[in-house]
Amino acid sequence: MANVDKLTEHIGDFGPFQKKMVVLGSLPLVLIAFEFVGVVFLGHTPDHWCWSPGSKQLLQECSWTEVKVREVTVPHGEEAGSFSRCQAFELEPKPEQMRGV
Repeated sequence: MANVDKLTEHIGDFGPFQKKMVVLGSLPLVLIAFEFVGVVFLGHTPDHWCWSPGSKQLLQECSWTEVKVREVTVPHGEEAGSFSRCQAFELEPKPEQMRGV
């Protein structure tokens, strides 16, 4: 233990060189941390579905809920109870079709 104390006296304590090495050594760790945290936000795809142009008209004129509009305008996905995220039916309702729905 005495040799370490003598060596520390000879080399010096935590000086400017050591501070510079700590900062330069920590910089890559900070950048890598941002990359790891970014995966949390960029890797998740939220549950979504395409809104077709005629959907707004169905909501207003038929007083349907968004769930009912989605069931009519969006094709079902491969999983049971899910909807396709990338496809939508082409919907252009005619006024005579809207009355009795």
